[in-house]
Amino acid sequence: MKKKYLFKVIDLSVLALVVVLMFLYLFRVLGFSDNTHSKAVFQQLYDLPENIVDVAWLGPSSVQEYIIPSQIYEYTGITVYPLALGSVPFDSTELLIKEMEKTQDPKVYLIDIRDLAFSSLSDPSIRRVTDNMAMSENRTAMIDQLTSDWQEFLPVSKFNKLDYYFSFPKYHSRWQELEKADFVDDDEVYLGYWIGKEVRVFDKDEVLARMDAEEVEIPAENLVFLNRFLDFCDSFGKRVVFTHTPHCLDEEKFGQYNLIMRLIRERGYEVWDMNESVDEIGLDYQTDFQGPLHTNVWGSKKVTDYVSRCLVNFFHLPNHRGDPEYADYEEYVTRFNRALDEYELTQITDFETYLEKLVSMKEGCNIYIATYGIQGYGLSNQHASTLKQLGLNQVDALTQPEYRSYAAIISDGNVLHEKLGEGTSDTVIETYVDNTKVSLSSANWKGFYGCSIRLGVTERSQKENGFNIVVTDKETGEIIDTVAFDTKDEACTCIRFVTFEN
Repeated sequence: MKKKYLFKVIDLSVLALVVVLMFLYLFRVLGFSDNTHSKAVFQQLYDLPENIVDVAWLGPSSVQEYIIPSQIYEYTGITVYPLALGSVPFDSTELLIKEMEKTQDPKVYLIDIRDLAFSSLSDPSIRRVTDNMAMSENRTAMIDQLTSDWQEFLPVSKFNKLDYYFSFPKYHSRWQELEKADFVDDDEVYLGYWIGKEVRVFDKDEVLARMDAEEVEIPAENLVFLNRFLDFCDSFGKRVVFTHTPHCLDEEKFGQYNLIMRLIRERGYEVWDMNESVDEIGLDYQTDFQGPLHTNVWGSKKVTDYVSRCLVNFFHLPNHRGDPEYADYEEYVTRFNRALDEYELTQITDFETYLEKLVSMKEGCNIYIATYGIQGYGLSNQHASTLKQLGLNQVDALTQPEYRSYAAIISDGNVLHEKLGEGTSDTVIETYVDNTKVSLSSANWKGFYGCSIRLGVTERSQKENGFNIVVTDKETGEIIDTVAFDTKDEACTCIRFVTFEN
């Protein structure tokens, strides 16, 4: 009887544990979600080994989309972590520092001033912080602080404070909005940074002329928050430097930042106004911004290079490269560089440059090639030479203006298959690569079905004249790029008419 009772208790305990784990998973999946990767920013901080961060940079997206911590580490060996979260109330800064100090001991804190010119007290901006912090007294203090601010400065707003402690009841009906990102770890964030890809054009002279704007008042609550934070800095005991990252906002905003910077400097604190250093940074206002508020990845690389030099020159921080205790940063260097390579590949339209990029990143990729038509009009000896660096040794024949079909598969830098058709015959490769059925077919002008690259049951090629190339990630199988270069003419026109969802 006792044994039976014991088994029943064990069964109930296991069931209770399963139910608890299910609810915790549902809390995670159905909780607050935003498009600024806030959950990953906190989680990657929590996952770092203790006391390895040299510099913490706090702020909104004016930090998050401007600096690439893995590249700062690669260039200098200095570890920077941007605890930056889209638009957030500035009054969260002190408690975010306390959150950082739980596990890290930065020598320097950089604080960006961007959000001081905006009224950022709102439900999403508060939840961006509180819903993603680990359960702790500091999280409770953050909820109390930000909701109290909201009640004080925007008293007409109505909200249930309890929702901030337990957000699941508010978002439990979010089923129809769920996306893939809600169920998997966010792998698009690299130590707080994520790659900005858009391009917006601005007039540099017009933007910089606004820097002399007369001072303009900022939202009343932000003046209170700024003075409150400066009081905290006075007794904090660590180096605090304020930053003003480059932007293309209107004259009123420049006037507000001029007021903010003067107030900070009058309290004895340094401000790095990077808008004054855009020439030294090398920012191109035609290519380096994705909007008035943010740089894209090309601009971020330039800002990162500039900040790296500043950190070395002003703070004399140690170089940790090669130290096994900093392996996490080394790993992020590899991950980010790979992600950047993959993105850059999709932007290349010159055939030779594309082939050179493939050579540099062939390890870790599967590369599928199938041709259609005569290649020799556009395929040069230089192209053939670069293709040989991929391990392909039958490409010389394609430089002749003759009917030849051709297909090849390269996996992780190794040539698995390479077939050159004889005369007007078509070429077919059917095989398995990483447990996926692969079918390649290539025809010349006298063939009747063009070319095809099927992965599983899905057509992935552009099915255009010339070299059709599909590149996938060997580990995940996800499509990195699908492109064709029309080698029937010397221009080798790049074609990306069809895009594919993974």
